[in-house]
Amino acid sequence: MNDSRLFINDCPACGAHDWETTSLSLREGPLRRCRACGHYASSSSAAEYGVTMREFENPAGTLPSDGSMQRRRTLIGRRLALLARLLNKPAAELSLLDVGCSSGALLSIASEAGFAVQGVEPSSAPAQTARDQGFTVHTGFLEQVGLPDAGFDIVTLMEVIEHLPQPLDLFQEIHRVLRPGGLLMVSTGNAGGLTLRATGAAWEYLDMARHGGHVSFFTPSSMRHLAERAGLENVRIDTRNLRLVEKGRPGYRPAKLLSELLAWPVARLGLGHDLVAVLRRPV
Repeated sequence: MNDSRLFINDCPACGAHDWETTSLSLREGPLRRCRACGHYASSSSAAEYGVTMREFENPAGTLPSDGSMQRRRTLIGRRLALLARLLNKPAAELSLLDVGCSSGALLSIASEAGFAVQGVEPSSAPAQTARDQGFTVHTGFLEQVGLPDAGFDIVTLMEVIEHLPQPLDLFQEIHRVLRPGGLLMVSTGNAGGLTLRATGAAWEYLDMARHGGHVSFFTPSSMRHLAERAGLENVRIDTRNLRLVEKGRPGYRPAKLLSELLAWPVARLGLGHDLVAVLRRPV
């Protein structure tokens, strides 16, 4: 399928032009799957995508509620501690760049943990909110802001990549700004997981109206393809959590209990709801 009306023509992961149409029908059209690498993509037009991305112009950005912030603080804290362990250095000796930092939630957590932090955010209003908290935030896309070569030990890309029609340029720029041996952590939904199989088109992660700009859906395999194209080494790809029925749908409560019981073994099989990749710039 090669259609100029589509926002995504080439596969975001492997660059192929070989799509099959799945049976999953979304409001913007059928979900497509790359025959070459198994990546999934929306049939959204550029206009539809642009409308849903307007939500990120809010000065509050993606700052979570107080209760959600505490849960995120615990989760992000664990992920940052993992990166420090992999680099065999304390946080105080590590520099971190958060790409798509919004209003600075991750910057705040990382700074409190001791990392030297900077952010990049394309939307000016949330970027200013982060700056008002005292953080150094560059407004624009990473490819545009002119950061120095090999300037960071860690780059984080949290819930960003699913918005990008062609993330290779960004990954190559991340490769450039990472120090040799430096780490990139990417988090996104896992389209190769059990949740998509169980919920189909009802998977809320596919809902572009609810999650502005969600158009590109990775699997562990397609993430590895993208990393290889960008010259990054795969350190580890983990999955976590499980959702068998979306909230508000019939059967949600018993399915939630079953999901909690099955979450650990399912994650170990690479079939969890969330995908977290740790990639390395070669030394």
